[in-house]
Amino acid sequence: MPTFHVASVNASSVVSKSDFHAKRSNRSRRRLIATLATLVAATLLVPTAFADDAAEKTAASEPAAKMISYDADVLPIFRKACLGCHQSGKRMGEYLMTDFAALMRGGETGQAAIVAGDPDASYLIQQITPHDGKAEMPKAPWPALLPVEVETIRTWISQGAVNDSPTDLGPTFDAENPPVYINAPVVTSVAVSPDSKWIAAAGHHEVILIDAATGETAGRLVGMSPRINTVRFSPDSTRLAVAAGTPAEL
Repeated sequence: MPTFHVASVNASSVVSKSDFHAKRSNRSRRRLIATLATLVAATLLVPTAFADDAAEKTAASEPAAKMISYDADVLPIFRKACLGCHQSGKRMGEYLMTDFAALMRGGETGQAAIVAGDPDASYLIQQITPHDGKAEMPKAPWPALLPVEVETIRTWISQGAVNDSPTDLGPTFDAENPPVYINAPVVTSVAVSPDSKWIAAAGHHEVILIDAATGETAGRLVGMSPRINTVRFSPDSTRLAVAAGTPAEL
């Protein structure tokens, strides 16, 4: 007679077919939710990464702002439009622009002409910037500076107003420090006043005014131009006109 072994099964360990499918469905749902969350996070991060990469490429491709040179960019503008009236031989408004410290300091107004790093506080910028289509400086009949020239000076000031002029420029001359002649200078022009009282002779950086009666030096009119081309007296002998400078320079 065959023997049968009956295994008792705990009811709590028995899982019905419907429960099995429900648990499997829940696990699948959780995995799906986790996958979707990962995709959403990746979607949000990728544009940011692309944006950062694009910003870095743009910053790398943009050229750095050009540094303005006083010697190469600003001084030629001053030579053309300003130094004729603001030099040691003719210091209008008590403003000397041929000396860098004096250029920064300003003239008779007492206001700082140039405030390094702050063009809006610089009196020079106020004078050369047109207001209602007209600038205070240069005075008529001289034309106003071009907008690009004003912007060049303005940018130079905002960048710190650095003086990058060569240090070895040779001697500088003014009324307190006139030229000293070792040899006789080349005299390019001589004029006698109509009343025969004065003689004007061109020298180096200066015109020498001589008393015609005594032959003594009555004055030395020192300017910034080393080359004096022509001197002429006015018809009434009270004024002296001087043409000086190298072509394309003051």
